[in-house]
Amino acid sequence: MLAQGNTPPPTRANADTGGMQEVGVAQAPSGSSSWTIVLARPTSSEAGAAERLLQNIRTFGAEPEARLETRRGKPLVVLGRYASPDDDRARRELDRLRTKVIDGQAIFASAFLMPPPDESLHGSNAVWDLRNVRQRFGADALYTLQIGVYTRLDGRAPSASDLAQFRAAAEQAVARLRADGEQAFYHHGPGASTITVGVFSEADHDPAGGFDSPRLEEAREQHPNNLVNGQGFNETLRTDSGQSVRRLQRSQLVAIPDR
Repeated sequence: MLAQGNTPPPTRANADTGGMQEVGVAQAPSGSSSWTIVLARPTSSEAGAAERLLQNIRTFGAEPEARLETRRGKPLVVLGRYASPDDDRARRELDRLRTKVIDGQAIFASAFLMPPPDESLHGSNAVWDLRNVRQRFGADALYTLQIGVYTRLDGRAPSASDLAQFRAAAEQAVARLRADGEQAFYHHGPGASTITVGVFSEADHDPAGGFDSPRLEEAREQHPNNLVNGQGFNETLRTDSGQSVRRLQRSQLVAIPDR
């Protein structure tokens, strides 16, 4: 068995199929179209938990401008509105929050920048967007095969320009695949854009029994590797005996997201 060593930064792709039927510092924007800093999320789903957490952060945390935002149906306590992750004010504010100490505790040490709601990441073609697959194909649409990702490899946060390039490259790659008859999709995330092919269900993949359908195996044969920025990516893996093995990163079966 191989254990993965060094790989590109994690991404979430984190599709149509023959087996399933379709069913300078910029001025900060206002509203939910902006980047924002997440301070905390409620640990309980009981009524009023989010409001109590917000009031605690406003008073005990001394952040009176904190507010609640809902993302994918879940409340978050957030602060600030910024045009992009490169906004100098956003970086300064994030540093301030992460190092803020109250009663000996860095209470916002895990604060992070969050991009605008997913709707702004849907790209130019809703039919090609992986987020829309379950709505179109139903609840049985569980998996897709990730065959490419566009991202930075130096560990730095992508700039707004980087993200625009990643998204454009992913959509162009999907267009080429579809022109060749492939059932391809893109997924735009806050730090990368991924490319996938196929829509697969429980009947195609049984992780407990180690079963993959002929259709899934065929997709893997056609797309054996997960390309990084359009090229094969060499990764180092370690065997159970401790030996290091270099190989091209393989395509990966990933979950289809719930929008």
